[in-house]
Amino acid sequence: MSKFSCQNITKNYGNKVALTSFTSEVPDNVVIGLIGDNGAGKSTLLKVLGKVHHPSSGTYHCNGETVYHSDLDQLYDWMSPKLTETMYQDLYRDFEIEKFRELVELLKIPQNAGSGMSKGQRARLRLASSLARNVDMYLLDEPLSGIDALSREKLLEAIRSRKQPGKTIILSTHEVRDAQDVVDHLWILKSGELMMNEAKKKISIIDQMKEIYGD
Repeated sequence: MSKFSCQNITKNYGNKVALTSFTSEVPDNVVIGLIGDNGAGKSTLLKVLGKVHHPSSGTYHCNGETVYHSDLDQLYDWMSPKLTETMYQDLYRDFEIEKFRELVELLKIPQNAGSGMSKGQRARLRLASSLARNVDMYLLDEPLSGIDALSREKLLEAIRSRKQPGKTIILSTHEVRDAQDVVDHLWILKSGELMMNEAKKKISIIDQMKEIYGD
């Protein structure tokens, strides 16, 4: 049995239905591309899987640890890589210092404080902090959004470095062309419903989206 599975998960916000009857086991050792247009339910699903939000109905089996990486820039301006390392080491028992340092080097993150970093550099530091935690599932909400091409390439390289047996990465993104080579499996949502749940085909993700959304 998968460490994580959903059975008929529905999430409502008042009268608005954000997610409808989502059912799936979460495969191991894959990068899942969570794809859909705005309002499709991607962020809601990630928050349910990360236990940030409770489902309105349905069953979520969670037998592992998760990290929810928000699409919001929650990096304090005083946070340099060194201070981030110290803080995360104190906050999280699963934080791996050597992995964090490896990611800081891989992502070429400067040692100055966040206030002196570009948007892309801040995004790299935030992602390094999340990926340095040794958990079973990484829930990445639009980590590539609004980031320059070079930073996106570095972020995808870091995501790829965390793929290994016993771990699952779910990558929510609109940057489907950039994610093409890192994604193994697709969840395509439309209006809160899971419309596609299968291994990525040899055709492009955009072409697979067209099967759901039309041209």
